[in-house]
Amino acid sequence: MNIWTSFRDAFLSEGNYENLSSDSMLSLLPWLIIAIFVGIALSFVVTVFTKRVLGAMVRGMLSDEASSPEKAKTLSELGFDKNFFLRRAVRGNVSLRRVVHCREEEEFLLAQEEERAAYEEARKNDPSMKKWPKKVKEFRVDSMAHHFYIPEECRDMASVKFNQKGTSIGSLVVLFVLLLIFLIVLLIALPWIMEMVDSIVGTLKSAASSGNDKIV
Repeated sequence: MNIWTSFRDAFLSEGNYENLSSDSMLSLLPWLIIAIFVGIALSFVVTVFTKRVLGAMVRGMLSDEASSPEKAKTLSELGFDKNFFLRRAVRGNVSLRRVVHCREEEEFLLAQEEERAAYEEARKNDPSMKKWPKKVKEFRVDSMAHHFYIPEECRDMASVKFNQKGTSIGSLVVLFVLLLIFLIVLLIALPWIMEMVDSIVGTLKSAASSGNDKIV
């Protein structure tokens, strides 16, 4: 409790600024800065997770030359069937699925498109037929049974996007420490920055007031 009180009094207390409105937004400024830094820290974690955990599958596929529907492999064949995160990711992780394609999904969508094209062709010959009546079915990836591959045109992007370099736990800890130091320095300097802004606003107000007096 004493630590929190000291932190609040040092960094989160609202200052008194003569020329700045002391509304709730001004008092929330330190919290806003902290929230931004927390968001940056979380983005570091997501980046490391993406490159190390999801990237392991991508690098395995690139190494095994799984580059076409014919060469597509299951998670079991790639050695990742026990990885919970990858089993979930192949079902819809946007970052991963930009480069990793599912053979069964493509076959499903192609069959749907061919069925619709055939129906539209028949409709041309029989105007009494209604418009395509079927709703597009949602394909569900079976992470344990379906096959995955990285198309040739996506290989370079996959190699760069999921490069493991610089994503060690040690690097992440160093980034966190540097981020925390920068946050503390910014919070310490915040009252001085606000006083400077307050002074500038006061000068501008005085200049504007003097101008109005001359006009009158």
